[in-house]
Amino acid sequence: MSKYSYTDEEFIEAVQNSVSIAEVCRCIGIADKGGNYKVVHNKIDKLGLDTSHFTGKAWNQGKKYRQIL
Repeated sequence: MSKYSYTDEEFIEAVQNSVSIAEVCRCIGIADKGGNYKVVHNKIDKLGLDTSHFTGKAWNQGKKYRQIL
């Protein structure tokens, strides 16, 4: 039995409707930090899901954008 309370179908829908790993975490009801990122990445790989629509590095976009050198 899995310690997580979401189904594969719910996970797939969360990935399809999200633009980041953090958003997937929030959609399936787990904290968007720490080892949960690895859990989500592993599940995405296991199910062979497409993540090309993820924007990546969204934390550094918008009005507060700062260039990292």
